Amino acid sequence: MVTAIEQMQKQKLESVIVTRNGLAVRMVTSSDVVEKVVLKGEDSSRVILKSVMSFPLVTMSFGGNVKQVLQLMRVNRIKRVREILIVIGLYIFLSVLTGSVLSHLTGRSFEDGMFESVSALSTTRMSTGITSLALDPISKLMLITNMIIGRFEIIAILYSFFSSLRT
Repeated sequence: MVTAIEQMQKQKLESVIVTRNGLAVRMVTSSDVVEKVVLKGEDSSRVILKSVMSFPLVTMSFGGNVKQVLQLMRVNRIKRVREILIVIGLYIFLSVLTGSVLSHLTGRSFEDGMFESVSALSTTRMSTGITSLALDPISKLMLITNMIIGRFEIIAILYSFFSSLRT
């Protein structure tokens, strides 16, 4: 139990995945630790990790759609749905917006603009050739914004500016 808590603190994680024979089997969240160890006044060095682990992991194949994912999350009482959807939505929105602006202002294809946008957001430093010193200021500003958001992680930026997400 102590090792799991130390890993969570060291890496600033909300949860850790517990594996058996290389396969993910369960998860321990900070809420589990608080509810099952701290609030009960238990000595974490004596608590067995198995007694604190959440239910078996809930997984879904890549072929699932959003409605199926939301239903699975609701049935299994998975928290933070709102935050997950906000982050996914913002990444998609920012990528499409930047890609559209880049393709429009540079006269290149939408695919090239999207490639540049996603590359900047994911900080991979790849380019189709749109990014250059000759790029117009608006495009540069949008790519810089994508790079900053990608570097600092959008979730940290959201939590910094929107206190309603912290509750």
